[in-house]
Amino acid sequence: TKRARRALDQALKQQPDHPQALALRATTLIATGDIDQAGQLLDRAATSAPRDTSVLIARSYLAQARFDLPSALASAEEAAALEPDNALVQTRLAELALINGDTTRASAPTAQALARQPEFARAHAIDGFIHLQRYEFDAGETAFQRATKADPRDPLPHLGLGLISIRHNKVTEGREQLALAAALDPGQSLLRSYLGKAYQEEERDAIAADQ
Repeated sequence: TKRARRALDQALKQQPDHPQALALRATTLIATGDIDQAGQLLDRAATSAPRDTSVLIARSYLAQARFDLPSALASAEEAAALEPDNALVQTRLAELALINGDTTRASAPTAQALARQPEFARAHAIDGFIHLQRYEFDAGETAFQRATKADPRDPLPHLGLGLISIRHNKVTEGREQLALAAALDPGQSLLRSYLGKAYQEEERDAIAADQ
């Protein structure tokens, strides 16, 4: 992540208003919680390229960070209209549908993303959570395993595997997966919360409280 930030900063020194570089840099700022600066960068990017897909997807993440899910979905839908065959865009649509608990709406873009890019880890992770919300645990586990094989550094499939293991009363195994997910994204409060609950299941209240 640090290398990516340095590369983007260097690119922006050479081309200060490059829309894709601004969008990517804004996304890294959103990930670290610097919402205001991310918004400023995206405003600059939108001035020169308001309908650029990378700018729209970054705007989608910014809106989500501001708890404005309708705007997040609108930006993703606009991006999908521009690039319907883009696996990343379709996965983003599915992710937002899943956040709203709509597994039916999430299924089609997930399938389309995987058809276009069969080894796309995030799409497999979203597919896993669709199955998880439907209590289809075997299919969910398979999807999460495919996701970890494609990208072992993505914390989401480890979260999913942890939840399924705990669901099957394999608490230690599940907690280990949740600990791995938290280690991969240390600043993610949701992962810390689930890890704390897993420690609580093991009656390790002190370390659960720390999480």
